Amino acid sequence: ASISRYRYFFTRRHITHHERVQLRLGPFSFADPLSDRIDSKFRLAIAAPSIQSVLQTKRMNPSDKADLLFKKVLSYANGYRELGMFKESLEELSHLPKTLSDRIKALQMRLAVYFDAKDWPAAECVAKEITLREPNDPGHFVNLAFATRRTKSIQEANAILLNAVDRFPNVSLVHYNLGCYACISGDLETAKDRLVKSISLDPAYLDTAKSDEDLVALTDWLENLEIA
Repeated sequence: ASISRYRYFFTRRHITHHERVQLRLGPFSFADPLSDRIDSKFRLAIAAPSIQSVLQTKRMNPSDKADLLFKKVLSYANGYRELGMFKESLEELSHLPKTLSDRIKALQMRLAVYFDAKDWPAAECVAKEITLREPNDPGHFVNLAFATRRTKSIQEANAILLNAVDRFPNVSLVHYNLGCYACISGDLETAKDRLVKSISLDPAYLDTAKSDEDLVALTDWLENLEIA
């Protein structure tokens, strides 16, 4: 994703099990050590007056007020998520009115919480909504497949990514996950083809593949793989 002064995301290749997902969150900063976050910044956030009361004291137009509320709620929700306090994170997100909770960034934060909490049915539901609303982002299909694998089957997750790879033939992450699914299903030749394509597009995936438990059956092949 693009980085600018005014809007950015950081992309996290989140490894919950083996295959990869892409979550875009931001712009949030919780760079301090965990203990510092608990003792200072985060406690201050928790102890601060309610967001609504803070906003009422500000002289700003409704649009600016809504944006400030949105940023504060997502910032608090992300802090709870990073601390593993998933119930509290979702409670923060519940403070958003529907006009704000329907924003893609809010849905992405909710999806990140469900992924970390391993609430796969909820994650699948949110991932599906995001994919329907932004069908031109291949990362959304990857996230949907990731959740679907856990709620339904690898076959259904594979079908989602086969649809995605036709639309996004040059996205390495899609090929990589298809390679994982093929390997698990015992189709090693297809797995090799997908992995070669993925690594050709992004050589960093070779090291990733060598330590991926989904690809144990291809360990020797990966160790000797050379991409021209």
